[in-house]
Amino acid sequence: MCKRKQFSIFVILVAVVITGCLARPLSKPDAKTSSQEDSHLFGDWTGESVCTAKEPSCRDEKVIYHISKGSDPTIVNVNADRIVDGKAVNMGTLEFKYDKAAGKLVNSEHGSWDLKFKERKIEGTLTLANGTLFRRVTLRP
Repeated sequence: MCKRKQFSIFVILVAVVITGCLARPLSKPDAKTSSQEDSHLFGDWTGESVCTAKEPSCRDEKVIYHISKGSDPTIVNVNADRIVDGKAVNMGTLEFKYDKAAGKLVNSEHGSWDLKFKERKIEGTLTLANGTLFRRVTLRP
């Protein structure tokens, strides 16, 4: 009789463990997947920032954008360097709003920066307050 009780308790414990595993929310794998997707955005991106407006002060540039996590999941920091005589010259850091669903980074501090992040490429523009398309940016990791 004792062995039957032990077997019954064992079966009940196994059933409880299996039920507990099946009842787990599926949000954790999704969160991990989303952070893995985001991780492709963070790091160093190199490419070109090309003038589209005929402004004497504007120069085509080779650039490096250092992209890192911001103060919350909707903010991304972009620290930009331009390459002058083979050396990185820092231009500063801007906070961009990160719309993950649209794959967009947007900043309106100095004109309107609109960058689109897709797979292994970032493309975007800088439009001045008067509506002039000023720059096109193309970056790769």
